[in-house]
Amino acid sequence: MTLIGNLAHTCACGGTQTHAEPKQGLRHAGWSLLPAIILLALFTPTAAWTQTITAVTSSLKLRPADRPPIVSSFEIHAAHNEFQAFQLVLWNSSTLSSVTVDPPTLTLDGSTTTIPASEIRLYRERYITVNQASNSEGAYYAPGSGSRIPDALIPAQEDGAAMFNNAGTWTEGSSTGETRNAFPFSLPANDNLIVWVEVHVPAGQTPGRYTGVVTARNNGTAIGTMNVVLQVLNFNLNPTSQLKVAFGFSVDGVCRAHGDVDSTGSFCPSV
Repeated sequence: MTLIGNLAHTCACGGTQTHAEPKQGLRHAGWSLLPAIILLALFTPTAAWTQTITAVTSSLKLRPADRPPIVSSFEIHAAHNEFQAFQLVLWNSSTLSSVTVDPPTLTLDGSTTTIPASEIRLYRERYITVNQASNSEGAYYAPGSGSRIPDALIPAQEDGAAMFNNAGTWTEGSSTGETRNAFPFSLPANDNLIVWVEVHVPAGQTPGRYTGVVTARNNGTAIGTMNVVLQVLNFNLNPTSQLKVAFGFSVDGVCRAHGDVDSTGSFCPSV
């Protein structure tokens, strides 16, 4: 479950996210709010919008020009031995040439007990270009040719199982912790940089409320922070899922997305 700010609603993903609901607010308050809104828009300094950092729940897909609500803190809940994530979002009115992100150390309230930064994994979300959506649902994120949607997760550092090429033979082994090319990253003007922040709660971790700060930097200088709140729940999850999982895959859907269509309109003519 995730929580932002003070107002919350339950989302279909099973989490809880907060955001402003201007239509509902205007409906309840009537037209009396409009003068205040207009004055706020007129007197908000332009500089406040030139560089922004915020966070959203892990279930959202943000396109390059999407502007989610601004929050200063983000809360997640996780049991022992669970991974829980949120997305850090950064954009700027001019290009940022060398963006890096510092993972937080999470400290239990009123204690020196911590979840170290080594238990927090960072990934840069890479946009891919989609020229044709597979279906009406995909058309929301890719409404036309050249649409960019977040897909690949590029790790800041290798972790866990890895594949190695030994003289032309691929073998699996444990990662060496190699630093990857997720960061530093050059962020184009008015584009989103989305960082997948994944927290692992070790087995046996003391339950309670943990807090920490994620820091974004450009050329080593801090440009924004996000307060993180983690509620560690007092139960364990099994290391291996006990749930049965089914996956669906459509060859036609893949061909449709990549535009593999013949003159008759049939998809995947070569398959």
